Amino acid sequence: MVMAVRPVLTSSRNAHIYAHWLLARGAKKMPCRREFQPDVIPFDLSLELPQIYIVEIQGNGPRAEFRFSLIGTLLAERLKQDATGKYLSQMKLGGFEDEWRRSLTFALETRMPVVSESQIVAASGMRVEIEHLLVPLSENDEHVDRILGSIDFLKAADVEALRRIREIDWNAIASHELAKRIVVANLRIDDA
Repeated sequence: MVMAVRPVLTSSRNAHIYAHWLLARGAKKMPCRREFQPDVIPFDLSLELPQIYIVEIQGNGPRAEFRFSLIGTLLAERLKQDATGKYLSQMKLGGFEDEWRRSLTFALETRMPVVSESQIVAASGMRVEIEHLLVPLSENDEHVDRILGSIDFLKAADVEALRRIREIDWNAIASHELAKRIVVANLRIDDA
């Protein structure tokens, strides 16, 4: 069975993460963390796992703190730091960390999957497009205690784009432009 998601998600990797989130959720509002263990996932997410992260949530609302319990190897490489065990507030990403926090807070407050599309503009003028999927996880199906996220640097399969991504100096980001942030409530999975 091949899973396909309606095209609100540009990234096929993010679409696969969302598809598994839906399957794991079933009739519940949110799946729990253990339903994202590699041995539980019913299809191969080996290409997606290096770009995911999981944050544990401490507190509520705008004062919530987000601590990384896991950060994928590819994401750590592209961000030029392994944030495992650190709080988002400890990361320095040229302002992108502020947008990341707003997206996490939005997912926490809505208790729904969220997708944002944005563009990082480096000091050199280089632009890199990012699609960021955030899905809530809950041990009791009411309170969001973790958020699983997937950040896909779009067009990273292109050799030139990949070289540019590796050259990003996160301490010298000229700007971060948010194109959109939406709650993903009405996507469905089709058998293709």
